Amino acid sequence: MIDICSSLVASDCRFLIGGDKWIPYKTYRDAGPPYSTWNILPDPSMRVYWKWFVSHFSTELETLYNGKFQGRGEIPEAWRRISKQEALDNLDKDSFTSSFLQRIF
Repeated sequence: MIDICSSLVASDCRFLIGGDKWIPYKTYRDAGPPYSTWNILPDPSMRVYWKWFVSHFSTELETLYNGKFQGRGEIPEAWRRISKQEALDNLDKDSFTSSFLQRIF
């Protein structure tokens, strides 16, 4: 299963740091650098966009991060069927992110 950052920071899930310390995603900045410098807002309107982004740019992301979307991280086929227009339409039309993304795409 692939999770979206903006969903995780709104969840009760946790992640492992250093092999022995669990940090709630809601308080990810408490994990220290580099997490303390990130700004991930809980935004369910972005979910469809990020599903499209990850599925559309999966090859580039695999190369950039030297990994593979396989096993538990395999991209669901339903994500690949999301069109760019669906992703953009799903963004909150009043948000800064939406207007920014629509300008570059």
